Amino acid sequence: MWKFFFMTLLNVSSAWACFAPPESAMIPLEEMVKMNDNIYVAEVVGVGKSAKVIGTTTSIFKFKVVETLKGKPVTKIQIEAYQAKGDKSASDFNGHKDQDFWSNNTSGRLINDASCDVQPTFKKGTRYLIFPHQPYTYKSLEIVKNDDDMFLKKVRELLAAGNTKETKEIK
Repeated sequence: MWKFFFMTLLNVSSAWACFAPPESAMIPLEEMVKMNDNIYVAEVVGVGKSAKVIGTTTSIFKFKVVETLKGKPVTKIQIEAYQAKGDKSASDFNGHKDQDFWSNNTSGRLINDASCDVQPTFKKGTRYLIFPHQPYTYKSLEIVKNDDDMFLKKVRELLAAGNTKETKEIK
């Protein structure tokens, strides 16, 4: 009986394994720009076959690249992820003008799951600023509805200032 109780307790505690946000999810924007070899603005144009992953269903999201901000230009990319659900996963933080988004590195559209991995979510027809380097941060896959988006402008400013991996290595 005690063995059963102990095993149950272990299984329950492992379901709540992520007690604090992972450090890798809270990287500042400047570091995100440096560590990503590629940065894209892309729109979800299709959703492919789903795959079963430990009781949950993911999809393959197909993106049309609207603009390559950094790295090798491509016309399309794919990312395995979940269908977006809830208000926060669909938020662009008022064009990223909301102070809540900029207040700390834990703000962003994405959240981490019980395994502490940041899980991407997407919605067909929506445009995103994509930092594809994994593990993802909370701000790796932000919605950008137009070119006036403050997050997109800030990334462009950092790139124009030479805030890239290559620049860091030269200094």
